[in-house]
Amino acid sequence: MLKEAFGEQALSQARTSEWFKHFKDGRESVEDDKHSDRPSTCITPEMITKVREGILEDRLSTMFVIALDCHTGHVNAF
Repeated sequence: MLKEAFGEQALSQARTSEWFKHFKDGRESVEDDKHSDRPSTCITPEMITKVREGILEDRLSTMFVIALDCHTGHVNAF
């Protein structure tokens, strides 16, 4: 319903429900919460090259092995 009214820039139903709960619980700010100084991703040209090289070296490698080889968290290897 929101996407119909506001287009693709609108929040999904799940995100809208999540924010509704936050505000219902007393949240007043729409700013993101402060997180640790660690970046959420490690997408850099160097890391992209390193992952590509790892895949070309062994196309049967799993995401976990590539993440270990690149010294990054498993989630960040996606």
